[in-house]
Amino acid sequence: AAPVLIVSDVNSRTALRETVRKYLADGRAVAVADIRGFGETSGSRHSFYGSKDGDEEIANCLIALGDSLVARRAEDVMLVAETVAKKLGAKPVLRAEGRAAIPAAHAKYLEPQLFAGFETAREPASWEALVRDELVPYAFSCTVRGALKAYDWIELK
Repeated sequence: AAPVLIVSDVNSRTALRETVRKYLADGRAVAVADIRGFGETSGSRHSFYGSKDGDEEIANCLIALGDSLVARRAEDVMLVAETVAKKLGAKPVLRAEGRAAIPAAHAKYLEPQLFAGFETAREPASWEALVRDELVPYAFSCTVRGALKAYDWIELK
């Protein structure tokens, strides 16, 4: 069976313990990667910005530079997938959880040959839902400036 690459927005890898155990019980190799601003790489909060989420600060800086955190995270996912495939000799199934599903979907769309499959769990609402429903929490870290004019992230799944 294909190995599994897990990317998630959880702050601690221990939160993924049961998911990892399930795949291991099925005889599959599992890699868990922290992409920029998630997991062990989170916590880059600075008092001058005042956001509860450190990735919002990073996202706003990238937007000011004409870039996006989604793009940088998608790049991370693609690089890790290449590494997993080289190390294990097989393309991984990409499992993306929470807010990590958005950059993972972009990675899968941009480089589909890197992945044996794609799964999501707890994924965020569509970008359209973000702009239409004021009760859906909005995060710059989960968006690509101007993208909704051409596509919604859930169309990439």
